[in-house]
Amino acid sequence: MFIPRGRILATTRHSTLYVSASSDRPEPVVRKEFHDTAGRPLRTDDRTRLRRELDLQRGLRSPYVLPVLGVDFAVDPPYCLLPMAECSLGDYVRSGAADTLDKAVDIFTEIVKGVAFLHARGLVHGDLKPANALRYHERWTLSDFGPWRDLPPGGRAEEPGAGYSAPERRATPYAASEASDIYSLGTMFFTILTKDDPQLELELDRVPPQFRRIVEKSTSEQPSLRYRDAAELLADVALADGGRAPRGPRAPAAGAEVVRRAQIDLLAGDVSAVADIAVALRRNSADPELFLTALPTLVGPTVRALATGYEDDLDLIVRTYFRYVDALPIAPSYADVVGVFARRVFVCTPDQDLRELCLKTLLDLAHRYNRGTVTDTFIELAQRCMVEGTPITLAATREQVEMVSDRILRGDFPPSVKRLVN
Repeated sequence: MFIPRGRILATTRHSTLYVSASSDRPEPVVRKEFHDTAGRPLRTDDRTRLRRELDLQRGLRSPYVLPVLGVDFAVDPPYCLLPMAECSLGDYVRSGAADTLDKAVDIFTEIVKGVAFLHARGLVHGDLKPANALRYHERWTLSDFGPWRDLPPGGRAEEPGAGYSAPERRATPYAASEASDIYSLGTMFFTILTKDDPQLELELDRVPPQFRRIVEKSTSEQPSLRYRDAAELLADVALADGGRAPRGPRAPAAGAEVVRRAQIDLLAGDVSAVADIAVALRRNSADPELFLTALPTLVGPTVRALATGYEDDLDLIVRTYFRYVDALPIAPSYADVVGVFARRVFVCTPDQDLRELCLKTLLDLAHRYNRGTVTDTFIELAQRCMVEGTPITLAATREQVEMVSDRILRGDFPPSVKRLVN
């Protein structure tokens, strides 16, 4: 449906935004027209990439991703329609509204959840900065995914917000990855906490002590030293936030927040909190986003508490999580996260059926995503079964058997394990 231009809302290096009226919606919408940095029509390859990214964003269903209401590539310049957001993160921080540590952490947590949603599906944002985090329906959402834009030969990443780009992207603008998203998240957390834009060398002493290590790890110069993905970062933020004084009364929490706070209480000695975790996950078993982001944050003592008092709930929770992992596209690195969780469940539960499911999931993930670390975990747990005298027989394909055998022969395993394939 054609939506005419209204008044100009903003201009950027790559777009012009207009506030427009839509007969389908009571509130205004934003018509975002795309052009190159000189205001000229997009090149054919840029149009193709842009359309692909917008089609992808239209298919995402998450409260942490700003919805795309429509696109029109039959006109020049092409445009998309977006809901009218309340403000950007940059405007919000500059206004002084993020005036407490509680607010700062809550804002960042919602943004990280959005990135975790993308990473769990094998996607990267590629252009994370305060201007692309928008307040919509009282929640922080991600918009304006970045990978569609190529810089011209010899160009540099000089657009506003370049201070939020990872070092490897400054040198190679095309190198968008989960690791570069993590770097950008770290610099955004710095901005939320300090109210300042990041410099090439962050002043970490300005970051509250309990979050200093998180910002430092996220913004490491070496991508391999950063958090593996947003889910791991989210777990660290939750644990660091739990070390502060209790907050005052607040509105009823969503499922992920219930799980996070209940785990903090459980680890602090409140054994009754495990019931809150079981109930929250059971009631929200139809929410894949919750399971993909919250399950990896459950630490060993929490899983053990579920295994000793809420066995049926743990069985449902684990099976639901593995079903989502199998059905939804995930990043290969997220398979490692699933592997860590599967090992945690295997070690903490005496339930042989659940243990068998963990082994089967590890074997399938290792083969599907070619993850050596997941294969090693499978071998370790299979050996543990033999040592304990509780062997588990799995149906496996020839390719899976060959993968495990090759890994054992090549790896640093004890002779008792190597003899299995000799």
